[in-house]
Amino acid sequence: VCSSDLDRSLKFSYVPQKFNPSHSLPLRVQDLLALERCDESTKQQIIAETGIEKLQEAKVQQLSGGERQRVLLARALLRKPQVLVLDEPMQGLDIQSEAELYEYVRSLPERYGCAVVMVSHDLQWVMQGTHRVVCLNKHICCSGSPENVQQHPEYQAIFGTQRVFYQIIMITVLMAIAQRQAVNMIIDHIFTLNRKLNQIGRASCR
Repeated sequence: VCSSDLDRSLKFSYVPQKFNPSHSLPLRVQDLLALERCDESTKQQIIAETGIEKLQEAKVQQLSGGERQRVLLARALLRKPQVLVLDEPMQGLDIQSEAELYEYVRSLPERYGCAVVMVSHDLQWVMQGTHRVVCLNKHICCSGSPENVQQHPEYQAIFGTQRVFYQIIMITVLMAIAQRQAVNMIIDHIFTLNRKLNQIGRASCR
């Protein structure tokens, strides 16, 4: 996100959808975490909260999907971000791991004072666990609180058809009070980008 209006001192952390380092790279979990500077007490707290204490000596490449996502989340939190961006963090997880990780993510704004911006296809999570939703289907369909989005005509039209749900992308937001203004600016940038892309698309069709 680049803008003179957005505070450039904001600290972001990002958890990718996939992370597959080469098997030739001798990378243990503790090596990956050591790349982030953090005081030891906070580090041990995050390691305990994410449940990766017993994984420190394990090679990152040998972790299960759920273990890898918890490690990546722990690393992101070690940066002490003000805005945490998650890209499909539950992909490939079993039901139990998914439920546990969702519950933890919900607690992050209160625990660490960071806002959480997450890309997800999971309608249940989007509508039950977030403060603001942006619904994308090749363009921004609608946005607002989960309650308002569910009543939006375009949202109802999409999910009242036979379309495959995974084609619909939801950007969901859990806001920490301290970061509310910054997150609103980020969402404004999403709308600005959408308008520009639409303009480019219309111009290319002429």
